[in-house]
Amino acid sequence: MKVILIHGIHSPEKNNNISKLKPALERAMPGVEIEVFSYGFMGFWAARWENGEVARKFSDAICEAKKQHDKVVVISHSNGAAITYLAVNEFDADPDMVIQINPALDNHRTPVVKWVEVIHSDQDRAVELSQWLPFNIWGNQGKVGYKGKRKNTINHNASKFDKYMRYDDHMGLFADTRIDMWARFIANRIKGMLQVKYADV
Repeated sequence: MKVILIHGIHSPEKNNNISKLKPALERAMPGVEIEVFSYGFMGFWAARWENGEVARKFSDAICEAKKQHDKVVVISHSNGAAITYLAVNEFDADPDMVIQINPALDNHRTPVVKWVEVIHSDQDRAVELSQWLPFNIWGNQGKVGYKGKRKNTINHNASKFDKYMRYDDHMGLFADTRIDMWARFIANRIKGMLQVKYADV
């Protein structure tokens, strides 16, 4: 199995927040190949024009991974969710499972794959504002969760979790105090849905 992570646009770490998730997932999923697909810095307005080309390249990366691994899972954050949506729905990528963390995506949109899980939070102002960017698929899914009609997608409201995992903002999952707990949660969701086993450590 392979897990591919894809980040959002600009972030305090210059590269991406989701890169912090990689070592946490490696601890939670021993024996699984985990890779970050990086498309570099992208400004707020640039996403409208550049997401399509990034999505095409991301689709190619997913398809190549599918040739070499029995299962491929995509984990996205923010604009990475919009890119994942385009990679699947426009460029025919076919991962076995997608996990969207605070997706900057219209709340009626979801990748057409077997299984999608959305982690959202009640006070995600970043995606609340992004929905007003014209001619774009960005929306407030990271705040309200998926609201569409497809049965392949379920929501996890991080604002309703216990005090140790709970967060309310756009980047709260990546906080040092909770990232390992969320990595274990994600690993367990993948294990349960895809019926995979991790290496013994």
